[in-house]
Amino acid sequence: MTESQGFGPPEQQYCPEQIVIPPDLPLLLKNYTKAAIRTQPSDLVAWSASYFQAMRKGETLPVRHRLELPTVEKEALTERKLASLHRQLGDQKVVSVDTIRDRWQSVGAGMSILDANLRTGGWPDEINWLQFLVLGCGSITSGLKEAMKMFCRIHSDDDLGGAARVPFAVFTEVFNWLAAQDSKIGKKTQDDVLNYLSGQASQAAGMIGPRNIEHQDCPRF
Repeated sequence: MTESQGFGPPEQQYCPEQIVIPPDLPLLLKNYTKAAIRTQPSDLVAWSASYFQAMRKGETLPVRHRLELPTVEKEALTERKLASLHRQLGDQKVVSVDTIRDRWQSVGAGMSILDANLRTGGWPDEINWLQFLVLGCGSITSGLKEAMKMFCRIHSDDDLGGAARVPFAVFTEVFNWLAAQDSKIGKKTQDDVLNYLSGQASQAAGMIGPRNIEHQDCPRF
């Protein structure tokens, strides 16, 4: 039996003139490849699904701004991964657990870390996004002060490397919430810190940032 007499229908052959490449395909694949290289997802298939789903819906793509070099723990949570999540979800006050799980996986952070943060936060099915973000900051920093500085860098609308300012009202909300999770921070310390920063914010259009927190006159916390 010859090859042409084999089982099944013969494969359809195309000549070059019959193959039409969508005009947007080369650029789409180029951007997708660059995004994958920059993001370095631990699960490329899951990340790709999130990437194209976000593109179809017109949502922020799950892409890191810069290439992040591998860490000792590949699935470790990092500031850049949190920043990537915030770019995708930061315009929402409340986010579902399912949405966070999907986006969390897309940035390559370990699910055990997410589960631990969800248990710590004690949220039901709907999660206050800014609380979740500041808790993530707290889980990878050495204390409340460093967590709030990281929160400012991620949440700020200032240019990357700039003053990283945030509205004092937002700072107060997440500062009080995160401090309540830390039994080492007393109420008097919280009040002293916020009283000082309130004065600083009144001189800066209601905004504060890491420089205010680091100032020598700011109470220690």
